[in-house]
Amino acid sequence: MFTSQAKNRTTAVVAMAVCAVVWTSSPVAAQQGGVDNLLDAFDSAGGDGAGYVELTRGPVHEAFAEQVSLDPKPGVIVTNAPPQPVEEIPPENRPADENAIWIGGYWQFDDVQEDFIWISGVWRVPPVDSDWVPGYWAEVGNGYQWIGGFWIAADRVEVAYFPAPPETLEQGPTSAAPSDEHFWIPGCWYYRDRDYVWRPGHWAAGSTDYVWVPDYYRWTPRGYVLCGGYWDYPLWSRGYLFAPVHFTTTIYTQPAYRYRPRVVLDLGPLHLHLFVRPTYSHYYFGDYYDAGYVNRGYVSWSTYAVRRQVYDPLFVFNVNRYRSRGIDFGERMTRWHSWFSEHEKYRPRHTYREQREFRRDHQDANFISAVSLGESYEAVVSERRNDFVARDERRRSDDDATRDRYRRLRQQRQEMEVADRGEAGERRSEPDRRPGEQPSARDRQQPDERDLPRFVLRDRTEGRPDGAGR
Repeated sequence: MFTSQAKNRTTAVVAMAVCAVVWTSSPVAAQQGGVDNLLDAFDSAGGDGAGYVELTRGPVHEAFAEQVSLDPKPGVIVTNAPPQPVEEIPPENRPADENAIWIGGYWQFDDVQEDFIWISGVWRVPPVDSDWVPGYWAEVGNGYQWIGGFWIAADRVEVAYFPAPPETLEQGPTSAAPSDEHFWIPGCWYYRDRDYVWRPGHWAAGSTDYVWVPDYYRWTPRGYVLCGGYWDYPLWSRGYLFAPVHFTTTIYTQPAYRYRPRVVLDLGPLHLHLFVRPTYSHYYFGDYYDAGYVNRGYVSWSTYAVRRQVYDPLFVFNVNRYRSRGIDFGERMTRWHSWFSEHEKYRPRHTYREQREFRRDHQDANFISAVSLGESYEAVVSERRNDFVARDERRRSDDDATRDRYRRLRQQRQEMEVADRGEAGERRSEPDRRPGEQPSARDRQQPDERDLPRFVLRDRTEGRPDGAGR
């Protein structure tokens, strides 16, 4: 887990944002003195000159922050075919935390640019006792559909595909919290005796060091996967999230081409500019403040998280964390969002190059740290040497093995889920019977849990997979 300068700096920026009380013409109460000279260390051969543009807005890699939906839906279908995956290699300096693994990137369709952008890979400390199952693009009758990845328990050797669960009955807390340290865990449907049984939500003791991700279902073409609840780390302790890129050429198709991410995202100010796009099952960051984005399905983090039948683990964690300090986190985030919505010229820039120019033009402004989302990874490594180690031969071999395992897992999962779609995607609007009633004819047609289709992750004789959370 990251506990050194990187964590301290990020938490300081978040705390500054949350605790800021003075609202003047500049949205940050504390000044960052001058331009960060480390930006000049950015290799001019990268970025635009390399056939791609680093973006300071876009989707958050789903393995870094998994967007939870209590009512899972099929992914959006796009007409454009995704390109072949980019041959991506991690930066030569990796986090010193031995638990950190490299999880590769993937394509996502940007309907604003009407083109695919590459979601760069991440250095990630996996959630406690969890392993990543990567997503993939599937060809459907009228286009292409993204099938999202998910975290599962590291000791699971197979994944079961359940019939469509009923719509969630979750309405939020049904009683007052026992204490300020408690948080609400939402209810969930569970498949028992060929039918679904609802387990109501409940209060549980919280933690200021870990984020609880509740049980929820992930839609797939083969059926619905129950992703068991797990403890994750706060964003600032998860690793390093890199900027997505938009390729302006097809250089990535050349056989010898290798893409290496160069711009890392600052997770402090990222909290201020976080959005959710439920139809795409992703968090988004950056400037999506214009009203037109609402029509495209972008919802501000603070607005989305307080909706009925919605549960956002990151938001719940921060609400509880700052409540103990007498701070209303949701109210503060709402005020930040309103401020940036009304002050367009102070919003984050859309590309890393634009951000660098903006910082140079506003080097003495006290708002600049709140809108600077990208940093040169090389400069970060230079500044925080104790947080990184060089990728020696052993570490390269480990990273390659993890990469190859995820590639095999993705391919095997795709073959399993797309080969026989069946009717798993049909949703039942409500349970067919109440507890205690005899099964109906339709209930008896539902498969027994032992007969559900399953995806085998690995042989039962194998140990925990390399790269699983400890």
